[in-house]
Amino acid sequence: MMENVLRGDFTGWHGLPPGTTLDAVLAALAPARKSGPPRERVRGPRRHLVVAVERDAPPAEIEIWCGIDGRTVESIELEPAGIDGDAVLAQLGEPELRLPDERFAEGGMATEHVYASRGVTASIVQPFDAAQPRRVGYLQLYGATGLSEYLTEIGVAAHPRPHTTKP
Repeated sequence: MMENVLRGDFTGWHGLPPGTTLDAVLAALAPARKSGPPRERVRGPRRHLVVAVERDAPPAEIEIWCGIDGRTVESIELEPAGIDGDAVLAQLGEPELRLPDERFAEGGMATEHVYASRGVTASIVQPFDAAQPRRVGYLQLYGATGLSEYLTEIGVAAHPRPHTTKP
């Protein structure tokens, strides 16, 4: 299921199952390797341990946000490459919420499409060049939830990562 989502296929995706472990996510992303020790980060009212993962296949860099215990996964965040934004929106349907995206989107403006009940937020980039198709600039995968919890726990002043565009 995870590989399908990483390719932009959300058929059957209904969020991370409750109790998803770091080991299970690493196995689903294999072959993958941790790139450094976990780092503590704060998002909203909670602290997290964030594990950066590198892969040879796209997406090359993924962040796994765990509870402070370092074992239970709360979200998986990535900048996918080459995923058609319109195709993803067609699969997911009307979002529960649209938010302006605070991340830099090279060559366009981004809007976050929140599907809290499906456990996914897709940042869709509308290119400045109207001849270019919309693309997915960022994905945040998490357990299915309500909008209230999304806004207070997951998407709150998130400044989500990774920032994988390297100078």
